[in-house]
Amino acid sequence: MYSICTQCMSLANSNTTKNSSDEKFSLNSFRFVAGEHSDSAPFDGPGLVVAHAFYPEEGRVHFDSDETYTTGGEANKVNLLSVAAHEIGHALGLGHSTHSDAIMYAQYQPYSPSLALAQDDIDGIKYLYRKCRNPIHLFRSFRCALERDDRG
Repeated sequence: MYSICTQCMSLANSNTTKNSSDEKFSLNSFRFVAGEHSDSAPFDGPGLVVAHAFYPEEGRVHFDSDETYTTGGEANKVNLLSVAAHEIGHALGLGHSTHSDAIMYAQYQPYSPSLALAQDDIDGIKYLYRKCRNPIHLFRSFRCALERDDRG
């Protein structure tokens, strides 16, 4: 999981312009919560919705604490690494992918010891952060990633 996060941040950061006031990438909010938790997207208990994230600029990531998580391939448990990687993608600004090998694929992907970014995930990050001229503060400020630049 760490290598996936590092790769995403590296891809986003590679297209930014640095200056002396740069901040390091930081995580705004990862929380395990249940039911109604004051964000207008309550969890449903075990099954179905296991997590959700908010797009930039908010970047919060919530996991349903009623789920049973694992970091391996145990039956009848939700793989936390797969879910976290997917939700972090949303917090970075990525939508769902139609590529079944992508972390951002719309359906839950069970445990895989070779969990990695697919080319579609990489292309999405590069596209979102391609024209940034100022530092990005992941999970805090994504104005740069959302800029429109019609110069091509």
